Amino acid sequence: MYMKHLLHIVILTAALLLAGCAADRSPRTLAKHFYKSIANQEFDKALSYTTLAEDIDIELYHAIMNKVSTSIDAKGGVKKIEVVDEQIAEDGTSAVVALTITYADGSTDKEYCDVIFKDDKWVVDVDLYAK
Repeated sequence: MYMKHLLHIVILTAALLLAGCAADRSPRTLAKHFYKSIANQEFDKALSYTTLAEDIDIELYHAIMNKVSTSIDAKGGVKKIEVVDEQIAEDGTSAVVALTITYADGSTDKEYCDVIFKDDKWVVDVDLYAK
């Protein structure tokens, strides 16, 4: 009886862990991690969540991130990042995640994060040259 109960607990725990891993790979979670990394000035970590190739113009990337960081600092830093919507395409290969970023000074920005499913994982679709 004890072994059967223990087996059920082990199976339930494994199922919850697997479900947690899958949730961590969702477009909404990825987008939130991406923006949190930028807010925390963890630019290389943010880069790891993107489609940008290893041969990117790293100086341009860091210049853009430093500009974003300066803007965030001017607002007193990020207080909260909230996912307000997630639209996954019917074919399951892309998504758009809408987030509201609340700053310490009380101001907010609404951001839209394009996410694609590439190489068996969700990644933020970034174009450094887009306006």
